[in-house]
Amino acid sequence: MCLISAYPSVLYKLWESSWRDDAVVLDVATDTYAEPSRIRKIHHKGRYFDVEGPGFVEPSPQRTPLLYQAGSSTAGIAFGARHAEAVFMSGPVVKKVSHVAGARSHSDPIAGRFPPSSRPARRSRPLLRQGAA
Repeated sequence: MCLISAYPSVLYKLWESSWRDDAVVLDVATDTYAEPSRIRKIHHKGRYFDVEGPGFVEPSPQRTPLLYQAGSSTAGIAFGARHAEAVFMSGPVVKKVSHVAGARSHSDPIAGRFPPSSRPARRSRPLLRQGAA
């Protein structure tokens, strides 16, 4: 496993495994925010990371946050196909952005995700000319 794959595997364990759904109790009478016995260490030991855990904050309702991918390298596109719900694409011309979108459409099924598994977000940069109305 390479570094770029190892990091998200640790994050997924922290997000999805370290807090039980009923860990947050918000008990004002006992001044207890979370029940410690319901928060687990992940005990991740890998080539690049050794993380005992647990996650430092309670998970969001969907557990895994919305993940964006930006970049048009082959590795970036493959990473986004495995992990991203949204893709930020940028390019000087539509043809460049279309190339990246096409590469993502091809990469998603290879990663076991089927279009539309992520949505592109397009950046635009208007160019204004002095005196233009």
